[in-house]
Amino acid sequence: MKFLVIAALVSSLLSCNNPSATVAGASDSTATAKNDSLDALFSNYWEDRMKLYPVEATLSGDNRYNDRLTLLFTDSFRDTLRHFYTDYLNRIGGYQREQLGANDRISYDIFKREMQMQLEELQFPGNEIPFNQFWAFPLDLGQLGSGEASQPFKTVADYRNWSQRAACFGAWADSAIVYFRKGMASGVVLPRALVLKMIPQMKDLGAPDTAKNVFYGPLRKFPSGFSAAEKDSLSGQLTAVLKQQVLPAYGRLAAFLQTEYLPKARNTTGIKDIPGGADRYNYLIRYWTTTDKTAEEIYATGLSEVK
Repeated sequence: MKFLVIAALVSSLLSCNNPSATVAGASDSTATAKNDSLDALFSNYWEDRMKLYPVEATLSGDNRYNDRLTLLFTDSFRDTLRHFYTDYLNRIGGYQREQLGANDRISYDIFKREMQMQLEELQFPGNEIPFNQFWAFPLDLGQLGSGEASQPFKTVADYRNWSQRAACFGAWADSAIVYFRKGMASGVVLPRALVLKMIPQMKDLGAPDTAKNVFYGPLRKFPSGFSAAEKDSLSGQLTAVLKQQVLPAYGRLAAFLQTEYLPKARNTTGIKDIPGGADRYNYLIRYWTTTDKTAEEIYATGLSEVK
């Protein structure tokens, strides 16, 4: 998930701005001269980002937004992101790079590139494939709701937060179907082989067996300090959310993928086979390698290294 990359990015920025960090070949005074304003910019970015990405906040250990769920793939949210990244690109552009200390120049370069790459990615219709068999919020939701992952289930408030977040999944699933259909109309669809893997995933997560379904995990092991009344209240609330919102949503996703999407899925596998796919592939090469090498150059380098 890309949030891990973003978290690593911000961590590296804070590390670069740490007064104890040094750059090889630079004097201590040059390397550690820290711009407090730039440091504040990075902190503000992280704060603003957590509000936009509440699940990412939860996965990062920030529990302030555990009751929220954002539909990341909608056109309106992508417009919000476009404004967000443009704003911070303009902010970082207000600094004179050569007047920064050595560590801050590293942070400047990393941050500026990330804003540019995020904006470039918004040019592609990636939202017309809301999830796949591997990178999929429906799978993440199962992990979060199991009680064994980043979403905490330690207090009554934790259970209430999760119930509110999970209650949003019905709208999430219905919106995902809308955007899958947009992809069907434009030719931006997944390979058939992947869709075949997604259908049983959705069916399993939507299974009604309370003894086996992962979403009932938190109800099978309440913290010892909860009173009987609290357990009854929380059980009733979460059970209603699961039966009325979560499990039916998985059923709708499974049925859509089986009956509508699978017949439109493609028999090819490469991303180049969808509209704009070759450009997106080249973008992904630059994003993940931070180089301007072509796929052929990278492949040739790999062969030579193996040899």
